[in-house]
Amino acid sequence: MEAPRGNDTTSAFPELAWQRFTTSFPFTYVVTVLDQEFEAVFWIADSLQPDTTRVIVTDSLEDGDYYWTLTVQDVFENTSRSKEGEFIVFHGVLP
Repeated sequence: MEAPRGNDTTSAFPELAWQRFTTSFPFTYVVTVLDQEFEAVFWIADSLQPDTTRVIVTDSLEDGDYYWTLTVQDVFENTSRSKEGEFIVFHGVLP
């Protein structure tokens, strides 16, 4: 995972970025954004192609603490998930 992570502050539509995963078998990515407090899923992008390395969250996120994960899924629905990337959405003016 490249960004955001480590409680970076983002806009309501954060751009999530990661390093390309390479393997000898076909796969797709699934990106999931969750609320840190309740672990409720707020946004999912699935069936992302293997050459994808970034995606912009298309639903506006409210102020709060979130995290996102990147999952690699093969044609047999085997999965491998990344560590969480924590970030904060803040619509106000930063000091």
